[in-house]
Amino acid sequence: MANRFQELFRLLPKLYSAGAPVMIEAGALQKDSATNRVLAQLKLRSLDPRRICACKVSVRAFEPNGTELDGVPSFAYLDIDVGLGENFGTKTPIYLPDGNSRSMSVSVIETVFSDGSVWQAEPCEWHQIPVQEAVVEHFDDPELIKQYELRVGGDCPLIPTVQDGLFLCTCGTANLAGARECYNCRRKYADLEAALDLSTLIKEKDERLQRETEAREAVERAAAEKAESDRIAAEIRRKKVKKAAAITVPILIVIAVIITLMPGVIKPAIDNLSAYNDAKKLLADGSYDEAKLAFSELGDFLKAEEMVLESDYQKADSLCAKGEYEQAIDVWNSISEYSDSTERSAAAEEAWHEPDYQAALAMMEDEDFIAASELFASLGGYKDADDKSVECIELKKAEDYDKASADLKNGNYKEAESIFKFLDDYKDAAAQRKAAAYAYAVQLAEAEDYSTAIPYFTAAGNYEDAKEHLTDAIYNYACQELSAGRFSHAKNGFMRCAGYKDADDKYNEADYGYGCQLLDDKEYDKAVSVFKELGSYKDSASKQLEAKYGYVVDNKRLKETSKYYGYINDLVDARYKDSRAIYKEVYKWTVTVSAINSSATAWLDEKSIGSSSPLYAHYKVSGGPPNGKTEVIVRYTFPSGYWGDYSLGDMRSGSSGCVFWEDGIGGPTGTLYLKFYDSDRNQIGSASIKITN
Repeated sequence: MANRFQELFRLLPKLYSAGAPVMIEAGALQKDSATNRVLAQLKLRSLDPRRICACKVSVRAFEPNGTELDGVPSFAYLDIDVGLGENFGTKTPIYLPDGNSRSMSVSVIETVFSDGSVWQAEPCEWHQIPVQEAVVEHFDDPELIKQYELRVGGDCPLIPTVQDGLFLCTCGTANLAGARECYNCRRKYADLEAALDLSTLIKEKDERLQRETEAREAVERAAAEKAESDRIAAEIRRKKVKKAAAITVPILIVIAVIITLMPGVIKPAIDNLSAYNDAKKLLADGSYDEAKLAFSELGDFLKAEEMVLESDYQKADSLCAKGEYEQAIDVWNSISEYSDSTERSAAAEEAWHEPDYQAALAMMEDEDFIAASELFASLGGYKDADDKSVECIELKKAEDYDKASADLKNGNYKEAESIFKFLDDYKDAAAQRKAAAYAYAVQLAEAEDYSTAIPYFTAAGNYEDAKEHLTDAIYNYACQELSAGRFSHAKNGFMRCAGYKDADDKYNEADYGYGCQLLDDKEYDKAVSVFKELGSYKDSASKQLEAKYGYVVDNKRLKETSKYYGYINDLVDARYKDSRAIYKEVYKWTVTVSAINSSATAWLDEKSIGSSSPLYAHYKVSGGPPNGKTEVIVRYTFPSGYWGDYSLGDMRSGSSGCVFWEDGIGGPTGTLYLKFYDSDRNQIGSASIKITN
């Protein structure tokens, strides 16, 4: 059934919570029309290098008005085998217990890895991953954009960044913050960070533009020389054509005489001769394709087949004269057996490529190896251009290797690392890069520039004690961020070096500062999560109540949600400030008497009623907490002064009924009073009616 499943709700894409090993890439709530059951389907992606064998999620379900329904506290994807970057969950439905579910929130609460390790978390709000800045927006110079693409590749639409526990690659892939390279495109974070060095980019851009200008000028000079050579060759060809025409005219006169003498014998040839002459005129006028077609229609008349080839030959000659060598070569190659077409094709190729070849040789001689290599590569296999292109690359590598080695020896570690990085597998460049990165990182760390040192220690890999230095740099950077009040960055740093020195305690300190910051910014719900995570740290329990109180005061419109109700109940239980007064205000019960009359069904209100007439007071209950109920008690006071209380039973919001005396109330005339109370004996409604004889 094509329309069996109706989509009810869709999650925001790419949801994540800091520290989680997976991302909720997509999710939707659907209704199965065949069974009327509501189900959730999720698409999760692993961000952890460890293989996942089980994953548990929590699904909260809500009505259209936001009231929380019974959801799925936990659902486990079992017996799975998921590697880094792989998706799972798309083919596994999660059935919700309440068919009225129309929206949901989802969080991953447990992940089990094949090595036996387990990641766990309490259910919490998952948020979209940060939006990355586009490369075209980051650089205002198109040539800088091009230079950045030359550094990192063409498929790099976004600026790489590390935030909220993620390393967001230039290709748009989300990786865990501690990842050294993107699992999708394999770009290294350190390389991407280095590629954003504006001063280096500007220098490389200027050098490239200079090379391109010089190459273009060389090509233009070669083209001018070639055009002059072609002009001289065309003049010689025109003289040859003129001589051939002087011979052809007498022949045509003789043919004409024969036709005059023998009209009955060669009449069919007359038309062919006319067409032949027309075809030759087309050829002389430079209409080569039309001439070729006309000759082809004459069959073997006066060797018209040869003139078909001649039409192509002259067309190629014309193209060559105009400098359209590629097209000319194609035509000559198509008639390679005719005349000297092969030789002319070779000559055209030489005229086409030789100036560029010579220009490339000059660049090579001047040690402009990159430009020379590019120009050689553009020659399409002309002579030994392909070999020359490779040779230039190798010469450039050797030149760069020597420069990088000198830089490393002379203490120019950053420059050396940058060059060795691009040499990759040339000689021992990979090992030398690690040495340069290490030396530069140590230099930066000594200057307390830890944020810059971190990617270089990362690039150093297992060189000497680089790993220990990396951990120390991350720790010190996190301490700097903590001192500066950038608590979120500090948290991420201390998380990356967990277990090192007092990083765990510092993490709690940063997390506490982050929670206080959220509290000041009135992001109360996030603050609640932070202080809840902190448990007994400092006054986190008190701060959690403060955050819940702020949420309750600012979000009374959300009073029907389970979160709001849970927060205010926690506050009431803790006797926090005026929370009980707020509770009574927000969740006040109300009884409205819509009519007092003599009818059990009629809803017309009456101003008075006889003492012996049936009396019905119609009421409706509203208010109260979500899904709450209260005992409703009515107190009646007769005109005589006699009163009594009567329990109407437990009521919910929306309950209705009537208080009635079918035989009337009797007694003296006056006013009948009705007062309604909740289970706490708070008055929640009232009404009265005149009693007459």
